[in-house]
Order: sequence, then C-alpha cells, then structure tokens
Amino acid sequence: MFLALSGFCLYYPIVRKGEMHQKVDIARFAKRRAKRILPPYYLALVVFILWDALIASRPTHHPISTIPAAMLGHITGEWRNILAHIFMLHNLSPKYITAFDGPFWSLALESQLYLIFPLLVYCFSRLGANKTCLASAMIALTWETGCRIHYGLHPTPFHILSVYWYALPARFFEFTAGMWAALQVARYHNESISTDYCAKWLFLLFPVALAVCIPTERTCIPFRFVAWGAFCACVLVFVNTAKSRRFWSSRLMLPLTNLGIFSYSLYLIHFPLVGFIISQKYKHHIHNGFINLLAVLVSIPLAYVFYMCLERPFMNTKPVFVKPDQLQPG
Repeated sequence: MFLALSGFCLYYPIVRKGEMHQKVDIARFAKRRAKRILPPYYLALVVFILWDALIASRPTHHPISTIPAAMLGHITGEWRNILAHIFMLHNLSPKYITAFDGPFWSLALESQLYLIFPLLVYCFSRLGANKTCLASAMIALTWETGCRIHYGLHPTPFHILSVYWYALPARFFEFTAGMWAALQVARYHNESISTDYCAKWLFLLFPVALAVCIPTERTCIPFRFVAWGAFCACVLVFVNTAKSRRFWSSRLMLPLTNLGIFSYSLYLIHFPLVGFIISQKYKHHIHNGFINLLAVLVSIPLAYVFYMCLERPFMNTKPVFVKPDQLQPG
C-alpha cells in the first residue's frame, strides 16, 4: 500500500490543477525529497549501527539472540554494509537487505522509484496513464515470472528471493498505479468525471488481492504485487471521492490522521524496538497479548520523540495536529 500511496502523493500535486503536461523540476524535486527523507534516515541508521554494536558485545545467551535475524537485522557493521545503506543500495544485496533495520529495504526502493519518477511523469503526459500503467504491469509480471521460473515454486530463502521481489522491477507497478489513482482523483474534482467504476473494481479485486497476498513471500503466486497494486489504486480513488470523504473526515479517523504526521519516524524505529520488546517474552515468559500491547505503547511515544527531535527540524513545513473542531465533513 505504501508504494501506491507514495506514487499518489507525489503525482497528485502535479495534476490536481489539471496540469498533466507540467514538467518536473528534477533538481528541485531531488532536493526536496532528499531533505525530507535522508536526515531522519541517516540519524536512525547511526542509532541502529550503535545498537547493533552494543548487542554484538553482549553474550550470545542474551534474549535478543533468540529473535530471527529477519526481525532485528543482521548484526554486522562492516564497511560495505554501511556504504550500501548510505547510498540506498542495500535492497540489492541478500547479505544487507535486512541489516540494522528490516524495513530499511523499502526506503532504498523508494529512493530508486524517485529516480524514475520524472520519467514516469513524462510517460503519463506523452503515452497516457493507461498505457504507462499497462507497460509497468507487464514489466513487473515479466520480472516476477522470471524469478519464479528461475527459483521454482518451492520455498526459497527469504534473503535471496527478497532481492528479486523487493527491488524496483517487481514493485514498479504499485508506484505507477498510485500515480494513476492521483490522476483519476484530479479528474474527478476538476472535470466531475465519475469514479464509480473503482468501487466496482474494489469488490472484484479484493478477493484476488487477498488470495495472492495471504501466502508467504516464498510461496505466493507471481502476479501478487500487480493484483495488490491495482487494488490499492482503486482504494485510493474511492477514499478521495465525495461519497467517502465524510467518513474519512469524521472524528473516528482523528487519531489515525494525527498518527500519520509522525508515521515516518514510527516506521524508521519500530522494527528493532518491537523486536527487542518481543524478545523479553522468551526470557520472562510474558503473555503474548501483554507484550504486544507494551510494544505499541512504547513505540508510539518514542517515535513521537524521534519525530520532534530528529525529523521535524528538517521538514519544509511544520505539520499541525488536527483538532476535532477543524474536521470538515464531505
């Protein structure tokens, strides 16, 4: 979902005023994206390098050693690993893809999608949104199918398969589908074009997306990411039209709206933190429900502190938390 949402958020400001043929100022775009993404990422990377060094210095019977490496990241501080993370290339290496912090692979993928975003904008304006999405779907399907032909349908080690499935070609369509959704929403608001078809497609795609996404990464069928990307695109169109805006602007959504303001910080730090907290249940035999609740209660406040101290100072604008009286019904 986050890849489709990323494509949507990047492209919607371009097309919301009906300026589909507007060119992207590549230098300005790169500067703004780097300023927004990199400082908190590098600061979190430093924290987790130090964290790994601290854990590595402890005895092997430390409870954190009972957690799989895929949960906490490989404890390695070799210079190649660090350079791969600095240049956002660690998702291309089986050895480094989950090092330090497992979710960091997605930030590397995002940075690679940013590089081709100006090209996608050009293709949308010249070839059209539908043809561009179709081409990206074919590229993704070809890549996924090739991986399955090469590795077979039997389970493959995660760190090997993830390089092929969590890199650019396989996840290309989800980002493009988000851009397509942004264009449909812009046309809905600017030209009053009906988007009722998206609601119909939601019902059709939901069971398909559910069926291909429930299996694990090592056993799922090839068109998983394409089906999921199409479903997410329809969701984005549906929730940004008048029929559903009343729900999304309700007081029920207020906590999620405000949580979204520092969600990037939460995303950066939650994985090793939650992994460490969960590891305590093996040592102290704590009930799963309690330890999961504790992980949430600890992660959210710490993420907010990280946001205020290490993310917000680098932002171009200062987000303001939404108050109940500021909510506008659809």
